[in-house]
Amino acid sequence: MITPRFKTKQFVGLVCTLLTTFGCGLKVTSEVYDNLLFANWDLTKIECYQTATRSNLLEEYPIDANTEATLNFKSNSEFTYEVHGSCTTNAYGRYSSDFDGDDNDTVTLFKVVTGNTCEIDITDNGASKVGVTSVDFTLLESLSSDLYWKVTDGTTLNIKLPTNFTGSNESTVCAEKCFCYGVFTQN
Repeated sequence: MITPRFKTKQFVGLVCTLLTTFGCGLKVTSEVYDNLLFANWDLTKIECYQTATRSNLLEEYPIDANTEATLNFKSNSEFTYEVHGSCTTNAYGRYSSDFDGDDNDTVTLFKVVTGNTCEIDITDNGASKVGVTSVDFTLLESLSSDLYWKVTDGTTLNIKLPTNFTGSNESTVCAEKCFCYGVFTQN
């Protein structure tokens, strides 16, 4: 017969001591977090605000049937971006996200490889109706850090655009100083 080296009570005490001393830092909860970005997203409009916190909408540009822009966040921390219209461009690279469910969640795109420069004329259809504006769709790594984003209803993504577009040059509205967000729907 083999005699156990520790008695059960001593063994449990030893395990508890080891776990509290060298614990892995995991906490058991009933909360489950999915990465809300994992999806293919189609751009439906661009909204330009006076502030980065999306207050005071000044310009709104719906994407017409002749233009298609998609952003795909993959589960392996890679992303792709494609635009087709009167010009085409694409980009791909990696991303990291800071998510805690508030309105200050961010994503950073890095190791970005960008295609052609691409500007497409789109009509402002918001309250200001500034007319046709040339919108830069070229994704730039230099503008891709700490992009604010939010997913609503699980199907709509609002994300700060990582392009040079800052609204129209109309002095009564954006004057090229707005914070522009893409509104994407999950496909």
